[in-house]
Amino acid sequence: MTTNGERSVSAVIAGDARWCVVGGDSLDALRALPDGCVDAIVSDPPYASTGDAASVMKSRDGASAVPREVQFYEAWAREHLREWVRVLKPAGAAWFTCDWRGAMAFDLAAHKLRIKSPVVGVWDRGGLGMGHILRKTWEAFVVVPMLGFERKAADVPDLWRVEWTVAQRGHEHAAEKPEALFRKAVRLVSDPDAVILDPFAGSGTTGPAALAEGRRVILIERDDEYRDICARRCAASVTGTNWRKPEQGALGGIL
Repeated sequence: MTTNGERSVSAVIAGDARWCVVGGDSLDALRALPDGCVDAIVSDPPYASTGDAASVMKSRDGASAVPREVQFYEAWAREHLREWVRVLKPAGAAWFTCDWRGAMAFDLAAHKLRIKSPVVGVWDRGGLGMGHILRKTWEAFVVVPMLGFERKAADVPDLWRVEWTVAQRGHEHAAEKPEALFRKAVRLVSDPDAVILDPFAGSGTTGPAALAEGRRVILIERDDEYRDICARRCAASVTGTNWRKPEQGALGGIL
């Protein structure tokens, strides 16, 4: 596991830093974290879609792959969810996007782990997506509360309308999501100054979303290029600069 050279997980947890980016496989990085160290998880994990290239789950070394059929995906989801529960505080919660198959798989995984049942919502992203008989305009999101979780508001509906189209992507990541969606999620599952964890950071949207809402954030991403984008987006969010402009000095990249 590697981290940004100037910011560590322990510094974020202690409140001495606002963000850090961790490199490496998600499960390996999670297992290196102490129990009950984060207040909430906000993420966009791999989906359970079937029937196309996105439906293949690669091994950690990338050398082999298996179809992402529901039974395989549920086992995968359970393995990760077990670690999420371990690193979350007793009053924490996890929020993440998924497809409908994924929502079913995580519900079964939670049942097997004997934790509270997930709550499923719908993200209406507008526009027309892929599809034959019906064109897709929505995705799901799931909230997994820990036993001690207390809701932050009593008037949050299970349908969220946040516009998002392919043309709005700005970070060349196929699964990029809008920052506005993740800011809503951060507010739903955490209080100000909470520590947010994203085990599948991708292009890093959870970073600026959490920082903009006054939280601290730990991002885990295994891809070197996206880890660099995560770090630059977080740094720019704190300083109010343009993340695309090369930074001088301090950052030094990801080790």
